[in-house]
Amino acid sequence: MKFPTWKQTSLVVLIHPSRAPPLTTAILATVASSPKQPAAKHRHTRTGQRRNLRMLTINCQSIRNKKHNIEVLIESTSPDIKIGTETWLHSDIQSSEFMNPSLGFNVYRNDRKSDAHGCVLIAVKQNLEFTNIIQSKSVELISGTLELPNGKKMVIAAYSRPPNRTDDNYIIDTYNELAKLKQQHKKAIFILSGDFNIPDICWKTNTIAGRQYSLKVNQPYLDLSYDLGIEQIVDFPTRQDNFLDLLFTSHPAFKLRCKQLPPLGDKSDHDIVLYDRTHQVSRKKNTT
Repeated sequence: MKFPTWKQTSLVVLIHPSRAPPLTTAILATVASSPKQPAAKHRHTRTGQRRNLRMLTINCQSIRNKKHNIEVLIESTSPDIKIGTETWLHSDIQSSEFMNPSLGFNVYRNDRKSDAHGCVLIAVKQNLEFTNIIQSKSVELISGTLELPNGKKMVIAAYSRPPNRTDDNYIIDTYNELAKLKQQHKKAIFILSGDFNIPDICWKTNTIAGRQYSLKVNQPYLDLSYDLGIEQIVDFPTRQDNFLDLLFTSHPAFKLRCKQLPPLGDKSDHDIVLYDRTHQVSRKKNTT
């Protein structure tokens, strides 16, 4: 799939292709931020060796010195998968320095080679089958495949766009790598989450309402959602009034709930996204 061409326009608000022909501009209008919706009340249920999937998306703002915060968070929420952005890790830091091995997680990282700020990771419970790990070399992206019952699969990807990466190369590589990943797993459930840093987009209406970033930064993420058939489901701001930490899925109807939790530690200023879905996952039996 080739990256589409975007054209600059003086209009502020654009209609997303899911509501109009691709890249059609709309009449200038004022779009309000997405109102906060009440979260449905659902329990994180267990059935034998299976349990409905729970994920956390966390902007860590340095995870190395938050080992205790992570332990408290995991013990209180019992997640299966933890997506971390702004981990600020490098190859000299061992995962055991911030994730106690007794918690029972395998940690998959994509660290920066030079500046340690940024970086993404996926932490997965050890009783889950998580394979096909892919680390992007051009953008902050890491992905893997989760085994589901009956031979089904779920692709989970962690992504971050640093606020200063507005260049064409980063945006184009983001689109192409995610499009390729989706193409390689046509029948799999697809989940993409992380810190996108695109506060201008109103995801309730799929329009560009703000002016912090240019059209060439905002529009590709709307196109990505439409072209890949994935829907953004976080309906609350995660940093002040901004919708920065997002979660896209190819199967939004399977959402049990999506709610916000307080930030990780005192220095992080992003709320955590907790996401429950109806899918049960294949779990290894505990042999100890």
